[in-house]
Amino acid sequence: MSPRTPTTQIQDIPELIAHIGIYLNQPSLFACIQISRLWHDALLPALYCSLNDNECGWPEICSNLMPGKARYVANDGWTEDFIRTVFHKNGSHIRHLTVRWAVFNNAAAAAASSNNSCTQLQSLQVFGANRAWRLLEQTCFTAPKSRDKSTWDRVEPLLSPLFADRFKPIIHTSLYWSQQNWITFQRFWMLVHNNRETLQRLRLDVSIGRMNALTEEFYDMLASCPKLTRLENSYQPLDFQHLLDRMPQLHHFVDHCTLLNRGVLERSMPQIRTMRLEGHLPTRSFFLLLKHLPNLDQFYIGWKFTNYSEKPGPIIGETRCRLRGLHVTSNSVEHADADNFIAASILPCLPNLRELTLSHLGPSTAAAIPVHCRQFESFTQLVLSSSIHPLYHMKTIYNTIAILLENCPNLKTINAIQHILHVDYFTNTSCPPWICATSLETLRCQIRGISRLRDPEETYIYRDALVHIMIDQPLFPEEEYALRLFKTGRDQERLIFARLSQLTLLRTLDIGMEYRSVQAGYGCNQPYYKVGRKRYIDYGRPLTDTLELSLESGLDQLKTLRELQVFGFEGCNHRIEEKELKWMAETWPRLREMRGLQPGDLHCLERDIPTERLLRYMRRLRPGIKHRKCPPQSVYMH
Repeated sequence: MSPRTPTTQIQDIPELIAHIGIYLNQPSLFACIQISRLWHDALLPALYCSLNDNECGWPEICSNLMPGKARYVANDGWTEDFIRTVFHKNGSHIRHLTVRWAVFNNAAAAAASSNNSCTQLQSLQVFGANRAWRLLEQTCFTAPKSRDKSTWDRVEPLLSPLFADRFKPIIHTSLYWSQQNWITFQRFWMLVHNNRETLQRLRLDVSIGRMNALTEEFYDMLASCPKLTRLENSYQPLDFQHLLDRMPQLHHFVDHCTLLNRGVLERSMPQIRTMRLEGHLPTRSFFLLLKHLPNLDQFYIGWKFTNYSEKPGPIIGETRCRLRGLHVTSNSVEHADADNFIAASILPCLPNLRELTLSHLGPSTAAAIPVHCRQFESFTQLVLSSSIHPLYHMKTIYNTIAILLENCPNLKTINAIQHILHVDYFTNTSCPPWICATSLETLRCQIRGISRLRDPEETYIYRDALVHIMIDQPLFPEEEYALRLFKTGRDQERLIFARLSQLTLLRTLDIGMEYRSVQAGYGCNQPYYKVGRKRYIDYGRPLTDTLELSLESGLDQLKTLRELQVFGFEGCNHRIEEKELKWMAETWPRLREMRGLQPGDLHCLERDIPTERLLRYMRRLRPGIKHRKCPPQSVYMH
């Protein structure tokens, strides 16, 4: 292109427009395709590349098609024919389809069968659809539901020879529902069959209609997809060994309903890289999976620890496990027996472990990690509550995460907001240095136990003591105590800031979370207080023994954290004012998110006017910084 090409012509380059479309969300893409025919043709593939019937305007459209509502929206053109037309015209662009509504399943299957316009799917995911949504199936049956018991041994109609005498659905007590489920079932599997050459990811859900038994034809269908590498089963129990025998290309597997309570696997299956099992998993089955999945990299388990006597040696033998990530997605590890079992029986089998997720890090587990897992990099605590209020806070042992900070040289992440580093740890003269100071990137934990003036009365006493010192008057005992308490707190805070300042690569520093009693607004006996005539619910105050984040307390020692991107202090008695915010804006150039100034969203909560003022000030200083609360930690497959 010539340098003299007018800028008005740049918008007429289809390749450039299509490239821009990669970075736009669907509402923006929808607006752009209406600019001109050129933009429409260039951006239409990006608009329909990913289609989810639970996003944008699709939920409203689909819900208005429910029987009893359709007559109110028919004049707007939102009909089943409209959805079918969308798939027939644009199905060739769809690569990722997520379905919750049966009408979407119907339309996609019809488009794939009639004109091959929806046959390039790379991912197909079905999530739970309740029974009422299946009333959208109006192709063959429009009569009222029959309450007569169904006694069919064969269900009609047959939409494809693919299902003749092969797939046997469960017959419901209602004849009507048997027919509806059978149609939904066939259409889904027809869609899978027509996309078998391109499908890479598939999620099965019970809402598509369960089978009496998973016959060989079921496994034939999955095996006919040569590129299918990721399978999620929320459908019905599978034969795990047979599944892996038929699918040597399967790398990622998620299962929500298979009970692996027997031998699990009989021989080595090297294809699996990541696996998530939410069903019951006995300890013996866990060790057998480690033995027969030699290339397993990430393992997510909803483990219920019950048997602590099982030893891995007789099961695993000399097998060298390559597992790099173990993620326990249940809260069954907070007891001492589980802590000792993980330390003595599990971690010695995992020399390559780098990531560990538990609901609680016990002292035995923390001590065993640097001994057995020399390359350990990340500990994540699974937070199962939405607040660190004492009513919900899991009781953890102080300073267990310090064992990792002191002994794991490659440590990059400590994401454990319910774990506490107590101030006594920092003030101990024999406290060793953090060996991971030059590698740690994320630190999320509480720092508690700091000596603070806890209430307004103590603050007034402290101020009176300063006045008496200035005019050379003797101090009362309570004034001497307030002075001592304040000085002790300042010394503690400077030690803590000095330790944190050594973490020069830190990107996330979060020392707090939602601290209020979030359930206080519900129930009959709501705690409340009055301001004038208005009544507000008392959700609790910020935690009093937390770190003060003022420049006077030593915040400026954190000027070394030049890489900091996320800073959180929810629940802290932080004493931040405008001068601290100005210092943060100037000192941390990469800062993009703050947690602690965002407005509250609880019922009958009194406005926090000082915090609102600070939020407005920070937005003027750095408008690009996002202000939001940190959600509880969830564990998902990579």
